Amino acid sequence: HIAMVTQSMALARVLAHQVPVVVHFAGPIPGGSSSDAVPERLVLSGRGTRVAAMLPAVAPAGVVAVAAVVARQRSSRPRRSTVALASPSLRRFGSRATAPARAAAARTALSAAAGSDRGDFVTACSTAASWRDAVADIVAELSGGGPYEAGFAFVGEDHRQSAEGLLPIISRLQTRLGVRTFICCSCYGAVGQAAGESAVAFGGTGGVYGDWPPIEVEKGVVLSVGLLRKATVVPFFLGSGATASGLPAMVGDLSLINQKAADGDVRSILVFADPSAKMEQLLSSLDASFPNVVKAGGICAAGGMAIAEEGKVVREVSGGIAGFMLSDVEVHTVVCQGCCGIGPASTVSEVDGPRLIGIGGQRASEALQLLFAESDEETRAKIFQQFLCMGLGRPGEDENDVGDGDWLIRGIGGITGDGGFLIGSGLQIGQPLRFHVRDGPSAEKDLTWMFKRYQLERSFQGSSQTPIGCLLFSCAGRGEALFGRRNVDSRAVAATLGDEAGVRVAGMFCGGELGATGLTFPRGPSAVPSETSRGAALHTFTAVFAVLVPVAAPPTAAAEAQQSCEGG
Repeated sequence: HIAMVTQSMALARVLAHQVPVVVHFAGPIPGGSSSDAVPERLVLSGRGTRVAAMLPAVAPAGVVAVAAVVARQRSSRPRRSTVALASPSLRRFGSRATAPARAAAARTALSAAAGSDRGDFVTACSTAASWRDAVADIVAELSGGGPYEAGFAFVGEDHRQSAEGLLPIISRLQTRLGVRTFICCSCYGAVGQAAGESAVAFGGTGGVYGDWPPIEVEKGVVLSVGLLRKATVVPFFLGSGATASGLPAMVGDLSLINQKAADGDVRSILVFADPSAKMEQLLSSLDASFPNVVKAGGICAAGGMAIAEEGKVVREVSGGIAGFMLSDVEVHTVVCQGCCGIGPASTVSEVDGPRLIGIGGQRASEALQLLFAESDEETRAKIFQQFLCMGLGRPGEDENDVGDGDWLIRGIGGITGDGGFLIGSGLQIGQPLRFHVRDGPSAEKDLTWMFKRYQLERSFQGSSQTPIGCLLFSCAGRGEALFGRRNVDSRAVAATLGDEAGVRVAGMFCGGELGATGLTFPRGPSAVPSETSRGAALHTFTAVFAVLVPVAAPPTAAAEAQQSCEGG
């Protein structure tokens, strides 16, 4: 294939889906000097190169001929590709410029060319050693596709400490990427598409330049960013305080939240919580104001959050939750708990605060002994190895109606002297209950099953809008420690959303994950919550996938008139 690139063109693309491709410079540039024909090549490799492009910034004069030789391979081995771009304009760095400097310049230009072709949600994750280099990796990967309406930045603790806070990082990202509204938080680890040489090497084989698969960096130096190109977002902060008389009260953007609740146009809420936040109180407040709005998020690492809005001073907040209220992007949540139920479902028959005393009319410890006696050797081994958890259904729900994956999983904090289990607050008599075990194979089965359920549910709902990507809030105890290998959660998305949107994953490893159990879809502002409606819950050892889906634009008057004529 031959592609001609001129100054009047936005970009020229050489498309080669899932096959290796080699692109060579074919100079000289017409009208250029003899030095213009000196090749300076940038070599990039990956799987299934989709875009090879040059902007006028790279080829500023005349016409550049690009010859692409496409060789198909039908091998079971991981497919590779090499893209060699020759750009005489790189000479502006001089012969003394370092190879990394020339490569970074070309990488930025190539990303700018490809940026507008990547969709409405883009992500990048850097593992560079310094926070400044990490920001440079992100900017090189995502610049040129803006302006962006909203952004999320997940900053590893090492970078936050070396930058002496989040303010320098979010300010630099917002300015250089052209993001109107940004939320930044400290995290234990982060998830995103690899950006920069170290991150690409960390991710292993597969992917293409500008479209590497997502990587999960569970700890250490990491910075991940996700950007929404089209979105109407309103940032907010909500914290817990007290009245003059000592009674608990909400603080923060209360009037803004109340106004948005009254407007009724919020379709989804993304939440980032400080570890010291009173989560039950804050989530209950959000559920009361937005009962039919899907909520998803996670608890950040220590260090607070920061909110940056165009034209305003950056706000650094802590002790509560920061978030985005979105009006034209829906969030579908897929909560994967990594557990399998064992034994029959039962009900809570006796409680005392956080203590579960009775199960189905028996002492809790006696119910466990009976389960153990009826289990096979493999299940008994898991119980002995402390993989035992408790699944709770919603109050008012029949225990036989709770599906796999719809249980709220709680760890067992200990056994009391009277044979009870320490489960936590919120237990109610009659609430459905079932024992669960957690391990790597169970977690993978749950992951596959829940995404199959999501596909089926979307088809039943007849959703016409295509997901544009996903935010992932994963427990810090998952990842390689649970599965025995990296990137399992983040790369499971592609099997459901496809190769385009499925790699658009950004997120963080959390100290607690937020979202309703099972699958959740927006129900509309006029829907009436039932006694068993799923409010947002706090999970552990869970992966909460927030699938981003644009809201379909309402039909125009002309379209409605045409449809009426066709119908008549």
